Formats: sequence, C-alpha cells, structure tokens
Amino acid sequence: MDLLSLILAFFGGVFGAAIGAIPAIGLCGFFVLVGSAIMVATGSDAFLNDVAFGFFFGPHIAFTGAVAATAYLGSKEIDGFKGTDIDRAPFGVQEPMALLVGGCFAVIGYLSAYLITNVLGIQADGGAVGIVVGSIITRLVFGKQNLLSPVENGQSRLAISGKEIIFGILWSAAYAAVIAYVTSVTNVPFFGFGFGAFLFFFTIFGADFPVGHHVGLLAGLAMAHFNNYAIAIIFGVVAWAVFELVARGLNTNTKTHIDPPGYAIALLTFVLNTFF
Repeated sequence: MDLLSLILAFFGGVFGAAIGAIPAIGLCGFFVLVGSAIMVATGSDAFLNDVAFGFFFGPHIAFTGAVAATAYLGSKEIDGFKGTDIDRAPFGVQEPMALLVGGCFAVIGYLSAYLITNVLGIQADGGAVGIVVGSIITRLVFGKQNLLSPVENGQSRLAISGKEIIFGILWSAAYAAVIAYVTSVTNVPFFGFGFGAFLFFFTIFGADFPVGHHVGLLAGLAMAHFNNYAIAIIFGVVAWAVFELVARGLNTNTKTHIDPPGYAIALLTFVLNTFF
C-alpha cells in the first residue's frame, strides 16, 4: 500500500458515488465476467484482480463509496433521497459533498480490506470486508440509529415464512449447482459472482431478479476447493441463509444500506479459507 493506492481508492469512490451503488456493483460483475473469460483463455488473473476488483470497480471501493454518498444525501434529505436509495445515481443531484463522502468512505473500505486481510492475515474476502466495515461506519455516521433493524408492530426482526424458506433453498441450490458445474469446466470460481452482480443492471429497469452473487461466489469457491457438488451447493444455500439473516436483522426499515451479500461473503470465505 502506498500514497498512489489511497489516491486511486479515493477517486474510485468518487466514481462510484457518481454512478450509484447498483450500477457500480453491476459494472463490477460485468468486468468479473470479462476477467474470468480472460483467465479461461490465457490463465492470467491480472485483469480480474487489477480491473474488476481494482480501484474503480472493486466493491470495497466503488460500491462502498456509493452507499456512503447515498446515505449522506438521505441524511440531508437532498432532492428526495433516502439513505437506502442505492438504485439512484447521486450524479443527478450535482452535490459535491456527496462525491467527497464517497471518496473518503472508499478509502475506508480499501484500508479496512488491506489491514484485515493483508496485515492481520484474516483469510476473508477483502472486498467483502471493506463493504462490511464501510457500511457499519456509514450507519453510525449517517443513519442516526442503532445497527439493528427497528422492530415494527412487535414482529420479530428475523420473521420468515416456511414458504419463503423453501423457495430460497430451492433457487439458491439451483444457482449453486449451475455455478459448480461452470467452475468444474472452467476451473475459474468467479463466474457466479460476476453473473449474479451483472444481473443488478436489469433490476434498474424493474426486473425482479434474485440477489445471487454471494451464492454464486461461495458455490464456485467451494467447488474449486472440494471438487464436490454437494458441498458447493451447501455453501451456496448457507450463503443465501446468511443473506436473509442480515437483510432482516440489519437492513429492514433502516435509514442506510447494510449489504447482506457482503456479510455473507466475508463470513463464509473466512470459514472456507480458515477451517478447510
């Protein structure tokens, strides 16, 4: 890490803040697909690491910056923004402070990823770690509330129906199985993340697609590690379950966005890399 890295992270956060969180993660997904294809063709992971997960498109930088910028605009009630409007682009507001907030929080995301994974040696996905730390600080600074989702009408934060559980297990197992197959054919475990994140673009236009990049990434990594479909599917389904817990416990009826996929990826890559 050097001064240039911090400067690039800052401007990556400004870029993410300008285009918005959903476009930022969608672009990351697109370039992960490109980088994965390059890995299949050439064996090089340079594009994947330095571009897709680098200073402009890495989720710990661009996405984290965009989430913080959105939270800032929501806290100031600028142009009708809510702190959870991650599908809106702050660029349209033309508020310089929002871009500066995005740049600063991107640096926080970059530093936290570097310190926790490189310095402390904790074997979790760095991008996800940056998202987790950045979103917690964003909530504390701009959310004006506790980390936990508020309880409404006496209902449990973690309330979920049996039908929702069955549906979630089915779709996450199916996606995990498909990605496990793709991983076994290509020996590249990142297609599931790239495809799942790229699908966010369609949600901008009203498509009701599942959020699945965390499921795809964990299934791909588990398949690459164990070469076992059953274990890959289990990791994918557990990633869905962690997502649901975080979404209900930390990201329902709140004033800022805490990213459930980021928490699932951080936790389960730590488990996979540390204990297996």
